Amino acid sequence: MASLSKLELIDKLEEGIKQEKYPKKVYKFREIYQAVEIITSQEFYFANPAKFNDPFDCSLDNVVNYSRADVQNYISSLPNLEQSDIVNIWDHYNNNATFFNALIDKVKETAINKRGVLALGKSIKPILLWSHYAQNHEGVAIELDLSKDPEFFLMPRNIKYVKNYTPLNYLSDQKTTIDDTLGLKSEVWKYEEEFRVYKNQSGAVKIKPEAITGIYFGLKSSQADIDTIKKLCINGVLNHVQFFKAERVYGVFEIDFRPI
Repeated sequence: MASLSKLELIDKLEEGIKQEKYPKKVYKFREIYQAVEIITSQEFYFANPAKFNDPFDCSLDNVVNYSRADVQNYISSLPNLEQSDIVNIWDHYNNNATFFNALIDKVKETAINKRGVLALGKSIKPILLWSHYAQNHEGVAIELDLSKDPEFFLMPRNIKYVKNYTPLNYLSDQKTTIDDTLGLKSEVWKYEEEFRVYKNQSGAVKIKPEAITGIYFGLKSSQADIDTIKKLCINGVLNHVQFFKAERVYGVFEIDFRPI
């Protein structure tokens, strides 16, 4: 199947937003100094999956035994292989299964870890996200509108949370293996309601200023930090941004937000 063009991918994303397959707005939880950097540069950092704090994230197990049909399918998916390379693959498969499996694991790991990942939340309200990623409620959440800069949000994924998974067969189905590796996490992370964007490499990526639509301050955000962030936005290219402050909801373990 031929790869989709950028315009086709953008159309697909926009249609996904209309159909509510993807959220229209997402949130990046940050400490104050990180928020200052983002506001100043209008850049977000896409991280290398190898550096994630969850050792299972983007690192799912592969099957232990590959069939000859699996190997043949893999070879057929690489049409530019030299005959000597094909012979070499079969030699490793036939003579040293441990080395062969380690080699396939390395190929898949390289395909995954060359990517850059931006992790975002679908909801502004989970109190654990504020605790873990926004400086214990002293930081902020930056609201992003996918429709204002669809190219930035290519390629998107809604993370699926599962209790268990079936070890992956990279040789049999490379696409599904990559999709599952990038899109599955343990159900213990379900509270994050994570939405991810993947790029072909890690590093900082510029976003259109108009795609940053709101800044939400945590329960413990200081007035000094609020004033600093608001001043940076108002005096720069983010003067359209709206501001909100968290407050406790009486009698329940919830937070809500009021405009400031």
